[in-house]
Amino acid sequence: MAPSITQRRLIRLADRIDRRLGGPMRRGLEAVTKWLGRDLETVHRVRLDAAEEDYLTLLPTAGCFIMLLAFPAAPGLQGLGQFHTAIGAQRRQRLLRFYYRNLQRHMYANGATRILLSKNAAFGSWTADLVQWLPSARFLICIREPHQALVSQLKAIESARVITGARVDAATLQGLFLDTLSASLEHLSQTLPGLAPDRYAVIDMEDLHRDPATVVRAALARVGANPDPLLEAHLTTLEDSNSAPPMHDLGILRLDPERMRAQLLPPYQRLLILARQLRP
Repeated sequence: MAPSITQRRLIRLADRIDRRLGGPMRRGLEAVTKWLGRDLETVHRVRLDAAEEDYLTLLPTAGCFIMLLAFPAAPGLQGLGQFHTAIGAQRRQRLLRFYYRNLQRHMYANGATRILLSKNAAFGSWTADLVQWLPSARFLICIREPHQALVSQLKAIESARVITGARVDAATLQGLFLDTLSASLEHLSQTLPGLAPDRYAVIDMEDLHRDPATVVRAALARVGANPDPLLEAHLTTLEDSNSAPPMHDLGILRLDPERMRAQLLPPYQRLLILARQLRP
């Protein structure tokens, strides 16, 4: 998502020229991207053509939660994980307006007839505000056992230690991520039931692992979307699984188990009730 329409068109022009030359620039960029993201390969695949969180466009406004890794003591960054309650109304509106205009430029440059799929795990506590700013948006909420989700988040940022010095085994950092995850789960469990049923679907990742095609079709049907031929062809290739999804070792957690259970389990269990609506 280039910052401006002009920049995006310039990038497209460069891409067309590169394609006519056989793609040397693309191959070079792909090689550099693969090398830079090599430590994340088993956690989060980084590629130029791979889906990525567009909340990174909020970096210029200090509205990107990932900045917390470099500045973990900054209250303004900590609050982004509890957006609806910890960020003041004026700043919330400023960040939402900036994000909304980014989406406008992106849609204008790519054709207004397309549907934008925005993948943003960091927006869990932004949902109520996004509902107001994006009245035609539909929300697909993917949930998993919260202790596993917490470890997964910590492992995903482990490679940033070389750059930021953030230690995922430090109780302080783990506490910040626990508070953020619990705030997102709580916000979602309170917000979603108040929406029209066709505005959201909650997907249990265990269900998705066992029967991906059925779950995806059910989620899309609930929000009034139909798979296009390309997606439908892909869904037919997916295989069901009778095994449990891969589990992370919880040994890296340095937090009080009772604290984690008290913060994570109640909102997660409420969301599980919503996820059952997709089950046959």
